[in-house]
Amino acid sequence: MSLTFDEPSHTYFWKGAAVVNVTRVLDPLTDLSMIPPSTLERARQQGTEIHRMVELDAKDDLDIGSLPEWMNGYHDA
Repeated sequence: MSLTFDEPSHTYFWKGAAVVNVTRVLDPLTDLSMIPPSTLERARQQGTEIHRMVELDAKDDLDIGSLPEWMNGYHDA
């Protein structure tokens, strides 16, 4: 496969060359300076948890009963 992902740096590579991701493209268009850092951090953590839930569901390896209640709507969607 020609597309690889380095998780620690959250960097994608195409045939060995780093490529830009959606977050980096949208970054200059978004001003989050008025959002408290603690709110941004919680949103980041939730996004990571939702991503993992989707990954496990796609692999048919998700125990739906183990999801915290706040994730149910995301799973239903």
